[in-house]
Amino acid sequence: MKNEKLTLLLVLKGRHNFSDRWLEYANLYLNDYRILIADGNDQYNKYTLDRSKYPNLEIENPEFPYDKNIECFIRKIKSSLGYIDSEYILYCENDDLMISSEIKNVLDFLEKNDEYVSARGEIFNFSISSIDEVYGQIIEFKRFNNFIDLSESQVFERINSYSKNKHGLYHNITKKKVFNEMISKVIENKFFDLVIFQYFWNFFIPIAGKIHCSKNIYMLHQDHSNMISRNSDIMSFDKSLFYNEDKFKKFFFVLAKAISTRYNIEIQEAKFEILNFFSYNELLNIMRDNNKNNYSIKKHFINLMRKNKFSNFALNYKKRKNFDFDSENFLNLKFIQNFLLKK
Repeated sequence: MKNEKLTLLLVLKGRHNFSDRWLEYANLYLNDYRILIADGNDQYNKYTLDRSKYPNLEIENPEFPYDKNIECFIRKIKSSLGYIDSEYILYCENDDLMISSEIKNVLDFLEKNDEYVSARGEIFNFSISSIDEVYGQIIEFKRFNNFIDLSESQVFERINSYSKNKHGLYHNITKKKVFNEMISKVIENKFFDLVIFQYFWNFFIPIAGKIHCSKNIYMLHQDHSNMISRNSDIMSFDKSLFYNEDKFKKFFFVLAKAISTRYNIEIQEAKFEILNFFSYNELLNIMRDNNKNNYSIKKHFINLMRKNKFSNFALNYKKRKNFDFDSENFLNLKFIQNFLLKK
């Protein structure tokens, strides 16, 4: 019997071989939960779901319009919520491998602590030694971010803590009503830009309530040549809607209004506080990163090589040579290595 408290929302566009792998993994290790597929491919490139390959899964695969731009992508996520009846939602992409035991632990924590609206465990990046990067030997394994509990009762303390230790909250298990409120405000205010959308997502959740982070491994996220984060055209702060004066002002106003409505705080006070936290903690970090990341010809050349699967494979030679998955730290994840080696 499936756990009716949580739905895994698998958001797709392209990378069909990764989708096959994700569902194969889920059939073995994530079969306690319902899965909703939100496929944003065009009509000629829709993912072909062969249910016979995944007998342990309960999958719903509605028809969604083509993700021709970021607005369509965001509206697709909003529409997908209409098919979900569970109290909690977990947003997944096809290059993520979730750890079922920790999903259960995190979900149990949320069930027992209603003041928490979202939770997760530790996320680690991994790389695979193969040209197609789908199956193969794991050659890198490192912590994705320094995640922290946001357990402060006072909303400004939570936002301050988060802005000092910012990390993506996309893959948290989150209350559906909070997720729905967040995505609705994005659409209402036309934050149709991937950078401003992700920033709004990350700052809205700690406004909504407390966030828990366990110290156990919860998810593995693959570092590979087809990652969206490597697309500088849609993931660059410099090219985002933050440079649109109207969207910039609206971003802070909408967050301030959410604080004011929830906690009976004057909207001007809320706006001042969140602007203060964002400008000091976040904008300074962006400036530091820009100074660190001034492009040299060498760095530009390496980034170009990373986008090609053959040259990316060559660049990973040193990682393949030095990484030891059999070390004591990773033995409890040996089942994932075996899965990726098709053992």
